[in-house]
Parts: sequence; structure tokens; C-alpha cells
Amino acid sequence: LAKRGMLALNIEFIGMGELQADVPHNLLAHLNLTGLAGYGLMVLALTKGLDVLLGHPRADRRRVACTGVSGGGWQTIIASALDPRITCAVPVAGYTAVRSRVDVLSDVGDIEQCPVDLTTVLDYQDLTAMLVPRPALLILNERDNCCFVTDRTRPVIYDAVKPTYRAFGAEANFETYNNRDPGTHNYEADNRLHFYQFIEKHFGLPTLDHELHRPEEILPETALNV
Repeated sequence: LAKRGMLALNIEFIGMGELQADVPHNLLAHLNLTGLAGYGLMVLALTKGLDVLLGHPRADRRRVACTGVSGGGWQTIIASALDPRITCAVPVAGYTAVRSRVDVLSDVGDIEQCPVDLTTVLDYQDLTAMLVPRPALLILNERDNCCFVTDRTRPVIYDAVKPTYRAFGAEANFETYNNRDPGTHNYEADNRLHFYQFIEKHFGLPTLDHELHRPEEILPETALNV
């Protein structure tokens, strides 16, 4: 993204930085027991990250995209639905409706995805509808080995919301993509290219059908450890 001339901010998932890596984060429920909404803490972190990004003197407030995979896909829908400063959203394999999670155990997701009072207010299809009329691309993986397989997820967060976009005359801004290469829980080259093409289309940028990094620039995790 930086090589394409964009300002890019990668917000650290709370408690999962370089020094701890992929630690369990279902302890967020402990905050709920103290009366502090762990879900709200995540929203606050996302909001403050956006403050930092848009505080840059070269930031273009008309073209602000948010994307991420898995927990990052969940954070994308939360941040984009609740913060109108985000003008384009591309969540990847990040969420489904709560009513669908009841039927499929693997789709329950991490604890932050299901705060105790969520459905007293809205569900994830409602959050998706809140994106209208802003451009949104929902990327799902056909054989996702984690959660939110395309066939289960698309009907409740894309098909159910498409009429809302149509009612606002913004149907062309709402797309979905089913990843088959590799089709697992991923944000690899095929999914990334669809993200690039989507924001290039809606932000009026030159279209490229390939990534700009060179193989020698992709370092193994061991070489990046601090």
C-alpha cells in the first residue's frame, strides 16, 4: 500500500504485538465481569488509531479505506460501521450474523465478536447495512478452515444487505468475492489483489493487476523478531 503512494497504518490487535505474538485473547471476557466493556475498548483503540492516521498532514479524508482478515475483518466492520470517516470497507473472512453462529459452532468466533449485549441493539447484518452508501467489498473464502465459509456466510451478510444498498441507489458500491486460491483462511495474493482493485476503482487510482513487492523483500518471521 505504501508503494502505491498511500498512507498505511497497521493497528496492533490489543495484546498481540511483537513481544507476545498470537497470544490467547478470549480473556477479554474478564473485563466484562468487572463492568468494563471489552468490546468498547477495542472500538476505542480503532478510533484512536484512525485519529492518528488522519492527523497526518497528507491524509486525504475523502479516501479512507479499512481492511483486515479474521479478527482484522471483524475490526473492519466494527470500525467502518461506527465511524463514518472510513469511506471504503473490505473485511476478509471476519464475521457473520449472530443467529448463524448459534447453528455452527466453528462460526462462534472469538469472544470480542459476541459481546453479551450485542443483539439487544443490532446484529452484524445491521452493521453491514450501516455502511451504505459507502463502497464495501466482502471477501470470503470457499473452504475456510477457521470459520465463516462462503456458502454459510454470504446469505446473511451480503444477500440480506444488498436490498438496502439497492434502496439507496448504491448497489454498484456493494460487492462480494469468493476466494478459491487457496480458499482457506487467508489474505494471500488473490484476496489482496481484489482489495487493491476495489479501492483503485472507487478511489480513482491507476489500476494494477499485480503486487509491487519483490520476493527478497518478504522476510521470514525469524528475521523480523526484535
